[in-house]
Amino acid sequence: MKNTVQPLVSVIIPLYNRREYIEECIDSIFAQTCQDFEILCIDDGSTDDGPEFCKEKYGGDVRFHLVQQSNQGTWAARNHGLNLAQGTYVTFLDHDDFLGTNAFERMTTLAEETQADVVASMGRYLLRDGDNRLVPLLNNPAHASHAYVLSDTMEGRLAYYEQPVSEAVWNKFFRRSFLENSHIRFQPVRYRDDCIFVLSCLFHAKTFVCTPFLYYVYRISYGSALRAHKTLDDVKKVIETMLQVLHGVDWDLSDIPYFRAHPEAMRIVKEKQLDELLETMRHWGFYPTPEEYVDVMRETIFQTFTSLELSAEESAFLLTYLFDRFNANRAIVERVKGKGD
Repeated sequence: MKNTVQPLVSVIIPLYNRREYIEECIDSIFAQTCQDFEILCIDDGSTDDGPEFCKEKYGGDVRFHLVQQSNQGTWAARNHGLNLAQGTYVTFLDHDDFLGTNAFERMTTLAEETQADVVASMGRYLLRDGDNRLVPLLNNPAHASHAYVLSDTMEGRLAYYEQPVSEAVWNKFFRRSFLENSHIRFQPVRYRDDCIFVLSCLFHAKTFVCTPFLYYVYRISYGSALRAHKTLDDVKKVIETMLQVLHGVDWDLSDIPYFRAHPEAMRIVKEKQLDELLETMRHWGFYPTPEEYVDVMRETIFQTFTSLELSAEESAFLLTYLFDRFNANRAIVERVKGKGD
């Protein structure tokens, strides 16, 4: 797959079993006011007819490329797309979401004007299943009137990092040469791979621009989350994923002198990653409520730590973090019980 002319935008779509949404997703790309793009639809081993539908409807357009791989996870599909991308800019689109029609034009124009490595939208639209209303959500209303260049100090970047959806990969445009020169790719973790990727971009980019322009429509599907019975194996999976996240943060940020000189900043980044990871797992039904968390910690945490091969440093960091959260959740449970008495 080799284009003779470099496209302006490469759109990478990891596809896995969402046939009911993929048409609206891809149609929103072909409806763009800027038509200088390529679509890299990476099928991660779908078992439905989504890939066949895409071949039939879009296969006749030379800008559309369906690439199939065995099921490896979203991180692998995105990396596969990055390795094939030829555009000046790269953006990511989840298979159940879609874009406003002037997304490419507005975001690439801003990137060219500012020579940004990354241009980030400060929010997104929400679309709930069964509801046709688009609800705009802007992270920072104080900057709602204009785009701005993020401070190039580490303190300024950390302040941005604290904002909602600042870590999302799907509401940003990345200069591909920046990603290549910085050797930035997605880490092989089950959760938070996109957030570690954006974190690396945030602290490696020379120019990082934020804009109040909203173009990404994020779909909330109520049928996708299933709560499961919590077992020792579940807790072990959570902790193992935490370790993967910590390793990913170390891998991406350890070469930055600021973080070597300021270990407290690295701790802040790691703790926020773990906080967001636990919230993600809770949302997907893989993490207990505050009361369940207290019970799980009491019953299984020490068994889990003795069954995993953790270094002394890893054990100390995770135990401190988990028991801080344990105490916070226990306080919530006690307050709720107190109100009910």
